Amino acid sequence: MFDESKAVMQDILKAFGIDDAAIISSEGDRVYFEPSLSEPAIVIGEAADSKKVPVAEWLIAAGYMLMKRQDNPFATFAFDLDRGLRQQAKVQLEDFHYIADLTALHQCYLRNPVEAYCSYDEAAARNDEASLHPLAVALSLSHPMGLEVMGFDKHTHRELFEEMEFFAPVITQKRPDLSLLIALQNAWQKQRGSAFKIVKEGKRLRLQKL
Repeated sequence: MFDESKAVMQDILKAFGIDDAAIISSEGDRVYFEPSLSEPAIVIGEAADSKKVPVAEWLIAAGYMLMKRQDNPFATFAFDLDRGLRQQAKVQLEDFHYIADLTALHQCYLRNPVEAYCSYDEAAARNDEASLHPLAVALSLSHPMGLEVMGFDKHTHRELFEEMEFFAPVITQKRPDLSLLIALQNAWQKQRGSAFKIVKEGKRLRLQKL
């Protein structure tokens, strides 16, 4: 199963201009980019079924690899957290990773828009609900009609429109800025009454109670 999934990942990477990335196996069924190894690599779980892994998961991994090829710190950030703090700030962490993943997807769009839209069509054909939302949002940010062209309604999805307008300056950059994402995320969470902010210390990130 790993060899089949590896071949799929190689095809996806080639579509976005990468033909020499390290791809390694691990436990589990996920596909993700791992920056903390001696050579940053795409990790594919031994139980990952290429027909069941969400389409967006492949592209997010590819997007982070694209940013790593730019020597961009955005691709290699990591949080230093104890378990208790991670649980307390779960929503903030999920939001941060969601915006970072959208940025990775948008990097794929910038490199090969046709392939990115084909991936959305594939997700729709597979009824891949886990991929349709993030792909639609990432693709819509560079479309003249924005979110509306991908089927989102300004009234029904008001918070999504506000969030994407807030984070578009970092998501849509050709070379995304990690410090800008941190600043925007802290401002966004402050508006929502969060008790934490993100602090960058060298290459590591941590949460600080307000």
